[in-house]
Amino acid sequence: MGYDSKKYILCVAVAGSRPNDADYNVNFKLLEYGAFVAHNVSTKMGRMQSSFAFFEQKNSGITDRRLVYFQHDNSLLKNLYLLTSCELDLYKVVEGIPKNQPTLTSLYFSLRYKVFKRLSLFASYDARKNVIYYETYKSFADRLLEDATRQGLQFRVNYRLGNQINMGVNAGYRFRTNDLHPNENLNGFISVNQLPWIKASATLTANILKTSYLNGNIYELRLSRDIIKGKLFGDVNYQFVNYSFLNSNSTLIQHIAQANLSWQFKHKMSFSLDYELTFENTSKYHRIYISFSKRF
Repeated sequence: MGYDSKKYILCVAVAGSRPNDADYNVNFKLLEYGAFVAHNVSTKMGRMQSSFAFFEQKNSGITDRRLVYFQHDNSLLKNLYLLTSCELDLYKVVEGIPKNQPTLTSLYFSLRYKVFKRLSLFASYDARKNVIYYETYKSFADRLLEDATRQGLQFRVNYRLGNQINMGVNAGYRFRTNDLHPNENLNGFISVNQLPWIKASATLTANILKTSYLNGNIYELRLSRDIIKGKLFGDVNYQFVNYSFLNSNSTLIQHIAQANLSWQFKHKMSFSLDYELTFENTSKYHRIYISFSKRF
């Protein structure tokens, strides 16, 4: 391994066993081993990092899964950040015959660009297939092999108006070839810091959702502020939910109100109390969450 202030290469070997998927107990029949190599370069312009991993997973000594994984992130170009990763399975069983054949299991690619100080753009593409453990789930393997790849696209725009107002729009599109209708999502928000008189932050959010089985609209208004600076924090929010289920021609309308208080004690202790009230057409629900934590 070589290292200096601007560049390093890291190599690691790994060996162990996976837990049972049913009860998570240690199971030495599920042995696994692999290796990991990472390379990092830092310059005045930014950073570039790449990593590559190989893993073999066993079940009673027989190959269950064999894969390689690659990831790369790059910020060497001004105001541009790139992230990409992919995963390939190197082993498959077709009609009972093992084959060393590469199959793309997942692919992710994203770009974030800062147009100028107050405006940023983001786009991503995501494609994934089912991960198959040929020995552990061999009774399901033939069915899983038929499942289509799930793919998704996402776009986001953020704009900051002065130091007090932040707004953004996010659009998502996800689909598979056997879906009746792709999942479409459009989300917008506007956030204002330090509202006059009440000294609170306010966020208004709208979300429009369309899927194979429902269409929905969700609107939310949230107010939050420090009641006692550094000690007591509170927020309240109201949410309106309107879902239309396509298969049953039924609807779900909810009015949800929530209030939260969080108290930070000395000696790394904190306490929080959360109350939620939900109104539906014929029903009303109350929920109370109490949390106490101590850090050591």
